[in-house]
Amino acid sequence: MLKYFIVLLTFISIPLSSQINTSLLSNSWTRVKVKTEDGSRALNDNSSTFIQWKLVNNRLCKNYNPNISFDSGHCTDYKVEKNFIRFSPTIAYEIEKLDNDSLIVIERFEAKKDPDKALKFWFVKTSNIEKKDVEKNQNDSVLIADTHFAPKLRGEFLSDKLTEYALKGDFKLIGNILIYPKKQKVIFEIDNSADIKGSAKVIKNIQQVIENSYYEWNLVGFKNFEKIYVPFTVESFHKNSQEYSIKINFPKKQSVNTVTIPKETVSIKSENPSLSKENFTKGMEALKLKKYDAAIGLFEKAYGMDNTNTDALYNIAAAASIKNDIVTVCDALKRLKDLEQTEGTRLYHQTCQKP
Repeated sequence: MLKYFIVLLTFISIPLSSQINTSLLSNSWTRVKVKTEDGSRALNDNSSTFIQWKLVNNRLCKNYNPNISFDSGHCTDYKVEKNFIRFSPTIAYEIEKLDNDSLIVIERFEAKKDPDKALKFWFVKTSNIEKKDVEKNQNDSVLIADTHFAPKLRGEFLSDKLTEYALKGDFKLIGNILIYPKKQKVIFEIDNSADIKGSAKVIKNIQQVIENSYYEWNLVGFKNFEKIYVPFTVESFHKNSQEYSIKINFPKKQSVNTVTIPKETVSIKSENPSLSKENFTKGMEALKLKKYDAAIGLFEKAYGMDNTNTDALYNIAAAASIKNDIVTVCDALKRLKDLEQTEGTRLYHQTCQKP
């Protein structure tokens, strides 16, 4: 999508004081922060989502579950070109910073050229986070696992083992997996078994699989605890009209290392992205025909269906400015400000705030 609102930006190239040592890439990194390149809130990225990168032998493996070990199925080959981690001629990450403790990269994708679209990721070396968590919990005998400090399962062990127990219907089990490292024992606790009617046999089978999983857990760094609580849900769901599947999720308690989103932050509502794009395109056509009221209406529809479509707000401001409708201009820019968009915030202060 394009902004009709034309903003002239001056980019100043500042030479790096020293060349980045890309040999430091080979490690496991945990994401702790994400924004767009221009400092805007990353509306199309769930910043609270757990993500780890493992870069070894020119392969990037991604892990989205703190309780599952890296899966080779989520790996991609890359090559290092100067300060770029490159996957293809049109897809790469530019390394802005790399040292023994941290990694900062910026998306360099053909489809994300604008500074308010390209994402910027901050990573911390995973071993450093784990070391801090060990030190923080070293005097405790009981641990409640969280996003960054939790035992990890081998691959997709539980999901693979539990698939055969998927019911011909949807259900969800909620509870805790209790791991006793010193006793080499696992206990399966279900908090809502009374809600799952007619499935006692299935629940018993699931319980047996999980309680026999002790040796599938990587407990390095956790063996001094008497007991470890790992909260979980097990869901059976429609995979398609003929087939059911089952999966296990580990709800994540927020860690001090994850991004905290303030309560007053505008929530993301992306109800119909495809229809939003369709209305946006129609709005652009109306702009070209100088049908400004129609364009504003279409951009409003586009934004209403997907409030990550910030270009719609910029274009509302553009069309309204042509009409000298300062109220509509400032309303659109205020919404961009509320969405923590850097350029929209600057324009709002410049255009709408009285001296």
